[in-house]
Amino acid sequence: MIAHGFLVMAIGLIAGFMLIFSLVGGFEYWPGSIADFSVYGSVDGWVRAHTGGITNGMLVVIIALAMPKLELSGRMNAFFAWG
Repeated sequence: MIAHGFLVMAIGLIAGFMLIFSLVGGFEYWPGSIADFSVYGSVDGWVRAHTGGITNGMLVVIIALAMPKLELSGRMNAFFAWG
């Protein structure tokens, strides 16, 4: 679960790069020099993808770290881990 949480957070970070590209209007490879390209979606959508990915990934990691302390049965542990 910890690896899956970090994977979700990494996807959220990639969405953060797309948010920056959407706000700037392209990729700024040198100060004042922007390679213009359009980014699919709206700025609001990229904000939600970025913040949602980071917070949900962090929640999964925290739950995965707390599960050994809960002293659940094997069946309940599997239910919380796999749904």
